[in-house]
Amino acid sequence: MSLDANAVAIYGAENLVQWLGLERIPVMQNGRRVGKLPTDAEPLDALKREGDAWIAEAHLDLDTVKEFERDG
Repeated sequence: MSLDANAVAIYGAENLVQWLGLERIPVMQNGRRVGKLPTDAEPLDALKREGDAWIAEAHLDLDTVKEFERDG
């Protein structure tokens, strides 16, 4: 996906990312960052939002979570 240059000039890239729901926040598992999910991700019983991160339970296979993007 790309952002329109005129819209970026008028509103700023950061604002557009937030308005479009493209912002992603870290996912932590076993005390380390393992990937990212959108801010508006559907919460699961095995994922809890704490501050600016999602905290995943140790047993959760994050590769099965919709919209999860693994780091690396």
